[in-house]
Amino acid sequence: MALHILITGTSAAISRITKSIVDRYCEGTVSELAELSACGELSGTVQFDCAVINDLMADEHFSIPAGLKSVPTVLITSNERIISEPSKYGLFAAIKNSSGGTAGIAAFERELHSIIERAVSGKNHDSGTRSAPYSNIIKPADFARKAVPKPKAPCVDSVSHSGNISLIAIGASTGGTDAIIEVVKELPADCPPVVIVQHMPEGFTKMYADRLDRICKMQAKEAEDGDRLRNGLIILGHGSKQLEVHKDASGFYVTSRPGEKVSGHCPSVDVLFRSVAKVSGKGTIGVILTGMGRDGAYGLADMRKAGAYTIGQDEPSCVVYGMPCVAYEEGAVIKQAPLGEIKDIIVGML
Repeated sequence: MALHILITGTSAAISRITKSIVDRYCEGTVSELAELSACGELSGTVQFDCAVINDLMADEHFSIPAGLKSVPTVLITSNERIISEPSKYGLFAAIKNSSGGTAGIAAFERELHSIIERAVSGKNHDSGTRSAPYSNIIKPADFARKAVPKPKAPCVDSVSHSGNISLIAIGASTGGTDAIIEVVKELPADCPPVVIVQHMPEGFTKMYADRLDRICKMQAKEAEDGDRLRNGLIILGHGSKQLEVHKDASGFYVTSRPGEKVSGHCPSVDVLFRSVAKVSGKGTIGVILTGMGRDGAYGLADMRKAGAYTIGQDEPSCVVYGMPCVAYEEGAVIKQAPLGEIKDIIVGML
C-alpha cells in the first residue's frame, strides 16, 4: 500500500520543493499539497502516514493544525528552539531549512528522508528499527536523473529593449552546473560578457570555471576583484565572495570580495542581479535557473524594473523549481521557458 504524505506550510514555493523531493526519490509514495489554513478540518477519507509543514518564522506559539494532531508531523523551520525540542510542540521532528548549494541541498534531502522514514515506521530513532517498506522505496538523491524535455521552437515575447545587449547575468543553485552549460556552451565567441553566480563551495568554482573555459566557445574564468568585462568572456563568482558588477568610463568591471551572506548565500544571486540593475538597464538579460529557495528573485525584479529582459527556467525542465518559481510569482520574470530554449532566446536578442 502506498504511503500518503501531506505537504503544507506558509510558503507555497517551499511546499512545492518539498513535494518535488518526495516525489522524485520516493517511489510508491503519494504526496499531496494542501493549504495550511485547510489543515484544521481535514476529512477522514485519506489517512496520512506523515505530514511535512514549512514555517520558517515559527515561534514559541507554534502549534500543529487540529486536523494533523494524530499524524506524525515534521516541521521545516529556522527556529532553533523548536528544532531542539520538537516534542514540546507536538512534532515528531523539526528540521532546519536548507542552507542552499549542492552540498546543503543534499544534506537537507538526506535528513528529510531519514526523518520521514522514522515517522512512518512508528519506531524510535535507532536505525536498526526502521521498517522495510519505506527503506525499500527511498532512493538516494541524484540530480542528474532529471531529463530535460525536448525543446520547442523558441519564442521571444515582445519587450521594450534596445536590441543592443551589453551584458548577460545568470543565477542558479541545485542542478545549475548542468543547466548553465546548456545555456552558455554554444553562445558565440563574441557574445557580450556573461556574469554568473552558481551556489557552490570555494574551490569548486575554480574547477567549474576551468571546465566552462574548456567546453565553451567563450572564454571563462573564476572572478577576481577588478576583472574587466569584455565580449567573449564569462565570469563565474568565487565560492566564498560576493560578485558585483560596476561601471566606469572604460566600461563594466566586477568586484569579488568577502561579504555577509545575502538571501542565505555568499555568493548571492540577489547581490549580483541588484548590482547589474544599478549600472545597466535595457541592454541587459537576466536569467534565473534551477535551484532551491528564493535567492535571485528580488534582484531579478530589480533588473526588470531597470529595463532588463528577464528569463526564468520553467518547472518541467528544473531539477528544483524553487528560485525560478519565486521569481515568477514575484513578477520578476518576463519570459518563462524550457532550459533547451533559453540559449536560443538569448542568441535571438544579440
